[in-house]
Amino acid sequence: MPHRVWEVLHSGSKTKCKDLASLGLAEEIICQAECLALDGAEPVRDGEELARIFEDPLHIDMANIRVRSSIICTPAAFADMYNKGLSVQRLNMTSLESVERFGSERSAEKGRRFLGVATSSAEKLRSARLDQASPRLLSVFATPLPELGAHADICVHVRPSKLVKEYLKFHLWDSFRGEEFVSQLLAAGKFS
Repeated sequence: MPHRVWEVLHSGSKTKCKDLASLGLAEEIICQAECLALDGAEPVRDGEELARIFEDPLHIDMANIRVRSSIICTPAAFADMYNKGLSVQRLNMTSLESVERFGSERSAEKGRRFLGVATSSAEKLRSARLDQASPRLLSVFATPLPELGAHADICVHVRPSKLVKEYLKFHLWDSFRGEEFVSQLLAAGKFS
């Protein structure tokens, strides 16, 4: 059954996380799949630090005073975890400087403003649960790309309710230390 997870993740589908959630797999199967080393990709270990690129206005709209004053992310900041997978880079396989360079170049190509990179441990991300009795909500998979070997995806592997979606937005914001990240941007004078 864990191989079925990898088939979904490597299907090329733009909805691979949604497809994974639709399988309704038990947490044990998801955990086994996360531990598989397939296609030469070492699994993402709990202790690994993962880097997430943030852009303005896609992830954090610094021109929006409501967002800026509450220091909260836009709905798009983590939305990919429900569909194609939330892209992160594994810092045990690349450097923070390389991630920043990649983010800066990619943002420029897309006409966005590169804000920077925030990090979280895989363990912190995987700890998302509504309560101690409920199953894990997030999984982290090694999904290297031809041009980006350090790539990994964060996926919601359950069918999310509105409550789960709200909880996960705040869990990821907290995991990536979003408030601290934006505070540092403001303190550095990157925004007027």
